[in-house]
Amino acid sequence: MKSVCVCFLLLAVSTALAADSVLYRLCKNFVGAQNMWKAEGKCPRSFKQGEEAACNDLENFKPPYENDEQERNIMMGVMGCRVTRCELTDEYCESNKATLDRLSPKQSRQ
Repeated sequence: MKSVCVCFLLLAVSTALAADSVLYRLCKNFVGAQNMWKAEGKCPRSFKQGEEAACNDLENFKPPYENDEQERNIMMGVMGCRVTRCELTDEYCESNKATLDRLSPKQSRQ
């Protein structure tokens, strides 16, 4: 009986994950990669010349955005910066899920 419950639980989780947007899943994958680097003692990672200043500019950028593409690019940049600093959290992904879903490329379902 326990194995049946576990199978249904895994099915429910995988179904829920499949419904998430590309950008939300990417955010969660970044968190997973970052956690792996932390476990290996490779955090924080090094910035190349000029990247840290660019990250600070991205993180300090205030709306309004010119369009969705600019907002998406800024959010992706901020996620990359936070991963490099080992500061990206599940909470960040969750609190920005609605925005990540809205800005995600739409997937065609066949």
